Amino acid sequence: MKNKLISLTIIMLLSSSIFLATTSIASAQSVVAGVSKGETFDYNYSLIWTSTDPSATPPNDLVEYNNTQKIQFTITDVEGPDISVDFIRLFNNGTQTVQSGSINIESGTVSVPYGFLIIGANLNKNQQVYPTGGHQVITDTVTSSFAGVQRVTNVISSEDSSEKTTIDFDKAKGVALDYLFEIRETSGNYNIVSTETLTSTNSNDWGVASSTLSLPLIAIIIVIIAVIIVVVAIVVFRKKRKPSAST
Repeated sequence: MKNKLISLTIIMLLSSSIFLATTSIASAQSVVAGVSKGETFDYNYSLIWTSTDPSATPPNDLVEYNNTQKIQFTITDVEGPDISVDFIRLFNNGTQTVQSGSINIESGTVSVPYGFLIIGANLNKNQQVYPTGGHQVITDTVTSSFAGVQRVTNVISSEDSSEKTTIDFDKAKGVALDYLFEIRETSGNYNIVSTETLTSTNSNDWGVASSTLSLPLIAIIIVIIAVIIVVVAIVVFRKKRKPSAST
C-alpha cells in the first residue's frame, strides 16, 4: 500500500508539472498589455514632402497634418487585450482635437489614429503581433540606445519599391519609441517623397526593464524541476525497497 502511494504521488507530481508547463506555453501564445490606466505617451510629429518638380506644391491635407505639433495617447482603461485610449492631436496654433477609441492588441482592431503604435508586451522575434488578426510579425529584437537609455526593442519593418515602414517598440511595454513611414511616388518625370515620423518625447517616464524570464523559459524550468523531483523520488523509493544485507 505504501509503495502504491509513493508511485501515485510521483505520477501526480509529474502530471501537475506537465500541466503547468503546458498552461504556461499556451499563455505565452496570447498577448498581454504592458500599458496601464492613466499612463500617457507623447510624440513629436513631422511630415516632410519633397518633389523634384520645382513648381509642385504639397497637397492640402498634408499641409494640415504638418501643422501638428504633438500627438498624445492617454490610457483610460485596460481590460484584457482591450485598451481604451484618448487620442489627442495638438496643433501649432494651440488648438487640439480629442478622439476616444480603443485598441485590441489581440486582433489588431483599432478605432483611433496610429493605434498600431501600441501592441502586446514582451513579444519575441518572429512572433505574430496580433494572434487573431493579420500576419504581421516582429521582424527583429535588438538592444539599442534611445533618449540616452539602453532598451530592448522590438522592430517591425517592411519596404518595397514604393513604401517603407519602420517601428521600434519598447519590448517590455509594447509601446512605440519611434515610427517612420515613407511613400515614394512619381508624377511624370518627377519623383515625390512623403516622410512621416513620430518620436516619443516621454519614454524615460514610462520605460521599464524587460522581463528576464519569458513564459516558455519558465515552462522549461518547471519541467526540469519536475524531472529532478521524480528522479529523486524514484531513487529514494528504490533504496527503501532494497533488502538489508543478512548478518
